[in-house]
Amino acid sequence: MPANEIVVTVSVPAGPAQPGMVPDGSRLFVACRSADRVAVIDTRIRSVEQIIRTFGLVEPTGCAISPDGSLALISNANGKRAYFPRRVPGPRRNVLIWDIRGNQPAKVLEVESAAGFMTVF
Repeated sequence: MPANEIVVTVSVPAGPAQPGMVPDGSRLFVACRSADRVAVIDTRIRSVEQIIRTFGLVEPTGCAISPDGSLALISNANGKRAYFPRRVPGPRRNVLIWDIRGNQPAKVLEVESAAGFMTVF
């Protein structure tokens, strides 16, 4: 196969942004900013296996995966001001921590300024 050849195209919700791959390469988490969702792609069958939509997920801009593959950290711009923290008045940007093994949100971390693109080491 020639270098840089497209082998498959997978449709995801609007506004795909920085993806994060689990360490074994089996799943790819894709932030879909315009749709307020994260698409989870099964790389073996090359299709979307899940669409994540949950509290705290507003304009996701990027995904990073923990080295052990147990958590996805999803940064959210919240430019629409649709997410309001429970304890602090006013809209905030955040990082949603998604428990991959439990397939549920683990925590929402609120941040003052843009939670941009991330990398986990």
